[in-house]
Amino acid sequence: MALANSFPINFRFTGHKGPVYALCTAPQPGSFLSASGDGSVVRWNLNDPENGITEARVGRAIFAMHRAGKELLYIGDEDGGLHVVDLATRKEMQLERAHVKGIFAIQELPDPKNLCS
Repeated sequence: MALANSFPINFRFTGHKGPVYALCTAPQPGSFLSASGDGSVVRWNLNDPENGITEARVGRAIFAMHRAGKELLYIGDEDGGLHVVDLATRKEMQLERAHVKGIFAIQELPDPKNLCS
């Protein structure tokens, strides 16, 4: 079977002005977030792929994202900045200089209370 037959519907999500480095699910059903070298995070709806909504701008290339719960988005940038954005208000709540080089992955750690005792 040809690969084209595996994906019967083609979508093009255009709007970033740089390469896309990270994807994650959005809190809204049928949506996802993309982060780009242009310093923006855009929310895309699968039913309306031509109209992305900018959720955050950090002014630096974004290499990593992690969504915690419905409202918090952690963003790792090219200069080691770890941004915390409230998706409900689209405002940056915190910026930590977590590293001297880029942040390429963000992983949520388990709750210490749930670890072996």
